[in-house]
Amino acid sequence: MLDGQTIWWPLLLSTLAGLSTTIGAVLAISRTPDESFLAFLLGTAMGVMATVSGAELWWHKAVQRQDWLGVSLAVAAGAAAFALLDPLLPKPPEPQQLLLHEADKQVEPDAVLQLRLSSQAEVKLATGLRAHHSGLMRLGLLMAITMSLHNLPEGCAVAFSAFTDFGATMALAIAVHNIPEGLIIAVPVYAATNSKTKAIALAAASGLSEPIGALFALFVLRPFVSSLERLDYVLAAVGGVMLAVCGLELWPEARKCKQDVRMLQGVLLGAVAMGWTLLVGV
Repeated sequence: MLDGQTIWWPLLLSTLAGLSTTIGAVLAISRTPDESFLAFLLGTAMGVMATVSGAELWWHKAVQRQDWLGVSLAVAAGAAAFALLDPLLPKPPEPQQLLLHEADKQVEPDAVLQLRLSSQAEVKLATGLRAHHSGLMRLGLLMAITMSLHNLPEGCAVAFSAFTDFGATMALAIAVHNIPEGLIIAVPVYAATNSKTKAIALAAASGLSEPIGALFALFVLRPFVSSLERLDYVLAAVGGVMLAVCGLELWPEARKCKQDVRMLQGVLLGAVAMGWTLLVGV
């Protein structure tokens, strides 16, 4: 039976990890994101997730349980499950579609609607601007829905890991991964509305699907993996999911930015930072 003391820690970790999308939103409204910056962020997320998955959830679990075959099969099962599910999930657009010019942000939709249109050309211009901003808002909403769906299984992963000694590390890895997600939600919303509040709020709302995933894991899935032995193999499968996310989601998106050096710099930074936290036991 779960009680308040049992669920508060996984809920706290999953909420903090999910709300890191607001960091990406703040970055989006404070500067114009370019391909170099996005490639670096995606690379950092890859470095963090691959390190915690490969070092902690795969290698360490295999050594700890002295069962390389069983743990490796669990990792492979997690990766295969995500690979089968991935084509069914809605996809974000190309990064280039989200890297808007500063001029897009400077157009005031309300001001455009209030213009005194004195010619047919001006009417056509205002209509085009309204359609442009409407399209951007729809794009932002689509991104929020897409990222919310992706965050649900991440919330499950944080909830399961919360009962181990590296729960905070797992939450940190997910949090770093969520920063670029917040950015790609906030960019089109900010460009469409010129409202920092709306951009940050929508990114934050998307991140809150992580504690929802954590609650699902605690109340629906946890009874099936209550023993420590089963939990270790479930966590190994979670590591496989995270490795698949790196290979099938983050890597292709970062390569599309055509900034491989910046991407590799991010991978190195993420791997070193996460490796250090695992080494010192953060």
